[in-house]
Amino acid sequence: MQKIFNAYKIHYTIPAIKTGLINVSIEIRDLLGRIVKTLLEEARTSGTYDLYFDLSSIPPGIYFYVIRINEKIFECRCIKIG
Repeated sequence: MQKIFNAYKIHYTIPAIKTGLINVSIEIRDLLGRIVKTLLEEARTSGTYDLYFDLSSIPPGIYFYVIRINEKIFECRCIKIG
């Protein structure tokens, strides 16, 4: 695995359901709710995933990553320091 120095890791679990694929999207948003970057937008099977992303392309500040799994929305804060 290549080492990324400005990396941030998102760990998420998709619950098991009877139908195969679940729509998942992960976005980085600023404090005003504007989308800074879309990290993932695809259908996935149930399971546990890690998503690593590089923060070097965004300026220092406070951000939120928003995970949508079907109709459920989860938010978590992400802080990038200089």
